[in-house]
Amino acid sequence: MRDLVLDFWRGIGILMVLAHHLVLFYYGWRGSEFLVDMFERAGPLGVKFFFIVSGYIITRLMLAEEEKRGRLRVGDFYIRRIFRILPPYLLYLFGIFAFSASGWIAVSNADVLTAGAFLCNTALPCGWFVVHTWTLAIEMQFYLLWPVIFIALPARYRAPFLTALLALLFTLSAFGVLVERGWIDNALSFACIALGALAAVHPYARAALKDCGFLFIGAVALAVGIVYSAGFADAAKIMYRTATPLLLAALIFSTYRFPRLISSRPFAAVSGIGLVSYSLYLWQQAFVAPAGYYLSPSLLQYVQYVFLMAVFCLFSYYFVEKPFIRLGKKLLQKKELRAKV
Repeated sequence: MRDLVLDFWRGIGILMVLAHHLVLFYYGWRGSEFLVDMFERAGPLGVKFFFIVSGYIITRLMLAEEEKRGRLRVGDFYIRRIFRILPPYLLYLFGIFAFSASGWIAVSNADVLTAGAFLCNTALPCGWFVVHTWTLAIEMQFYLLWPVIFIALPARYRAPFLTALLALLFTLSAFGVLVERGWIDNALSFACIALGALAAVHPYARAALKDCGFLFIGAVALAVGIVYSAGFADAAKIMYRTATPLLLAALIFSTYRFPRLISSRPFAAVSGIGLVSYSLYLWQQAFVAPAGYYLSPSLLQYVQYVFLMAVFCLFSYYFVEKPFIRLGKKLLQKKELRAKV
């Protein structure tokens, strides 16, 4: 059964990314300094929502399988991830390759290879039309290791491990370690996923985020404001950046306190966007680039053709993403039946 709260925040995340790209890159809008700053922050905050939700969902599924079967089957986990992530991803890479061959955009072979290897969060070549896949690279790299660590650690050590990992990642982020392209903070991105995983394995942490989330948000805002007002602007910025994943997690889990809000139509509408957020995230990049990235004439560059973004997104979701997820589940069911024979 779908979790409307998590789908809602996925929807918020993709809408923030779209606003960031459309306003600052597609239109190149530079108006009010305050609004420009707001839109600049929207994209990075949106992907942090994705990371936290992803870490929570994946770890919760791992825990459910462990409870049901007595252990996590790492091979089955990877099969599910492959059928969930790769088909829409490969469709997108094929799509931009076809757009490039049509003369609409310029995409190099190096770009496609880097994206195909899930390495766009490194310094390797990665142009506009694939650079957004750095978020997929973060997730794939984390999930290559996390299931192995999960089964290697007894249940009582998982929360302490994730807590120590978070402390390390926050420290690396504070000192600017593992930053690529000047704006991809790998350490903080991994921390967001780890924080979601911690919320899944530690019910008390999850309950604290739910019950005291708004109090925590207020306390952090007050602390950052005091430090900034005292003349320590750099320290305040580090505090804000480091605390951001915690603030977003508090916001996500605090939402469970409002069942009437969750059942409202506007909430359901945004949750619906969250359902297609993966396919939408992939395809939006092809339609919201700065004008200079399109080779004239290009069907991709005119705002009236942005509806094509929705067409490609919905095609990807209904005819690729969902069918392959079902196929992955069927393969695992057949595998389980053969094992019982």
